[in-house]
Amino acid sequence: MIRVFPTPEALARAAAVNIARTLAEHPATVLSLPTGRTPIPLYRELVRLHRAGRADFRRATTFNLDEFLGIDAADRHSYRAFMQRHLFDCVNLAPRRIHFLNGRRETRRRNAGATSAPSTAPAASICRFSGSAPTATSGSMSRPRRSSPGRTPHA
Repeated sequence: MIRVFPTPEALARAAAVNIARTLAEHPATVLSLPTGRTPIPLYRELVRLHRAGRADFRRATTFNLDEFLGIDAADRHSYRAFMQRHLFDCVNLAPRRIHFLNGRRETRRRNAGATSAPSTAPAASICRFSGSAPTATSGSMSRPRRSSPGRTPHA
């Protein structure tokens, strides 16, 4: 079934409720999360539901789909930092359950040769949210876009 939503906020609310329901039914859910501007309304809704006691991430595991090549996770422009700001710092998700690609240059060859994500534990279910069509860089490393002074590559 295809559902059409009148606004990005309406889509975000529906997706967040669906994810919260999945977390309640299957606490060990594995979430495959995109990065960028499109899912920000979803992350806001998930934070809102968590603060209202309706979304518990305690046993969930996440795998993020993107990271910039050549940027360390500690860099404020990394996708890791982006996800910390928009979701991870705001919910009860244990840091050991958060997984990212490593964007540092010295690990490029190891990441490029990887064929699967590291196993953490059997998962009850996998929930993937995608708010836009897949791109050539989904699930891979991409180089940061050049931006004008004072702007970051992503919000």
